[in-house]
Amino acid sequence: MLAQAIRGAVVVSNAGVGWSGSFASMSEREIDSLLDLNLRGRPPGPGRAGLPAAGLGSLADALRTEIRSVGIGVTMVTPGVVATPNFERRNSPYQRRHPRPVSPQIVATAIADAVENAREDIVVPGWQSFPARLKVSFPALYRLLESRFA
Repeated sequence: MLAQAIRGAVVVSNAGVGWSGSFASMSEREIDSLLDLNLRGRPPGPGRAGLPAAGLGSLADALRTEIRSVGIGVTMVTPGVVATPNFERRNSPYQRRHPRPVSPQIVATAIADAVENAREDIVVPGWQSFPARLKVSFPALYRLLESRFA
């Protein structure tokens, strides 16, 4: 019955904040706020301690398993850098040359395509899925490359 009630509906859980600076410079309140809002859902990296990994992916996996039997799908979207006011809000402009920010429209199109095609996981832009796969399969190599290029 639940699946019939929401068939065709799409819910996008879209929240996240960043932190510019080291983890040690954060107050306990700031850490709690970031973890609560981000749900431990984005890959970390140098200077991005406020974006720890794994929790949101684990939640998506659990929900997918639990509600698949009633015809509801769950798509985990992992966007890279998106051209939003996030950097202005945190008073730290995006200054890296790579990866270049993608437009919100590109992310929205990828989400629509993933939902229409019942894809469980997508990364936008797609090439950024390579580092995640590398980290899982070859963690030492990933750490080496991260230390040189991050």
